[in-house]
Amino acid sequence: MQNELKTKQEKSNIFIKLLTSALAAVFTAVTGYYIYDYLGRENVSIANIEVKQLSFSIEVNRKLKQRIEEYKNERSFVIGFGEIDNYKFMSEQQIKRLLDDLNKDIIKNNDKLSKYNSDYAEVSGIEKLSSELQKQKEQKLKKEYLDESKTVKDSDLRKELLISINEKIKKYSKKKSEHNQLTKDVVTMIYKSIQENTDKFQIEVVLFNSGDKQAVVRYKGQLAIDGTVVNLKRKRNSTSTFVDNQNNQEEFLSNFVIIESKSFNGMTLIVDEYNNRKRDIEYAQREYKAGQKTAVLSIYNIKDQKFQKEKFFFRNALIEEEKESIRNYLMKDFKKYLTPQLTNDF
Repeated sequence: MQNELKTKQEKSNIFIKLLTSALAAVFTAVTGYYIYDYLGRENVSIANIEVKQLSFSIEVNRKLKQRIEEYKNERSFVIGFGEIDNYKFMSEQQIKRLLDDLNKDIIKNNDKLSKYNSDYAEVSGIEKLSSELQKQKEQKLKKEYLDESKTVKDSDLRKELLISINEKIKKYSKKKSEHNQLTKDVVTMIYKSIQENTDKFQIEVVLFNSGDKQAVVRYKGQLAIDGTVVNLKRKRNSTSTFVDNQNNQEEFLSNFVIIESKSFNGMTLIVDEYNNRKRDIEYAQREYKAGQKTAVLSIYNIKDQKFQKEKFFFRNALIEEEKESIRNYLMKDFKKYLTPQLTNDF
């Protein structure tokens, strides 16, 4: 009996020791996790904050997409914005590249039309020249406008030249009209985008991880101006489209910013239109334009908790000329495509 009690006591002691060890391990692990998490989050700091006017894009609808594709094919090379079929929007830089190419082609078309019209007028009044000069002019224009393999009687040469030159005038007049109309439509859409984005801003944040391990921060923030709080979200790449499971996973991971040890990384935040009160958004936009207030930016850790904040001067970081570069760009080379009313609004 005494031996049985002793055996039971020994088993009980072993069980208590095992339970104590297990609880100690769990406690140590949990405590260690929270200590590590607490210390780890302090390793990420906000290194720099800049406020800029929201860069915008224009929607490429089906009709515009088709016209741009036709123009691109006409040029026989990619004009700087990729395969338009894969995009729903065009960025400012893509728009500028398109307009620059259109402008160059319009100038070339005008030069060609000027020459063709001059040659047409010259052929039409060629009888005013001496017979020798007539032959010289006709032979020179024949090489330029008629197929060498085609046999043309001297008596029909003037008629054939006029037909050929007139065809080129029609062809390039049509191109000029199409290019002008495409330019006008794109410029008008840019103007509307500028008007819609005048008060909107984006906040570019530089983060620094001073720790020895990789850190993760949520791609979101919160802006506080006086007593007004505005939630911020990641600025998406409007030209990205996620359709399959792999890309859906990439989209999920893109909600976080990974910062390697002793390294910088950044994120661009914009106002979350759906998770703020309208009056708070309007207040932030007014203060952004005024540029006189100090604001506080807070960022979030992986558990969606605010853990760092930084004060900064809430105004556009760029000088006025740079802030309105797209506007100045339009007014410099494309003002003629805007109606007088739109020009006055500018």
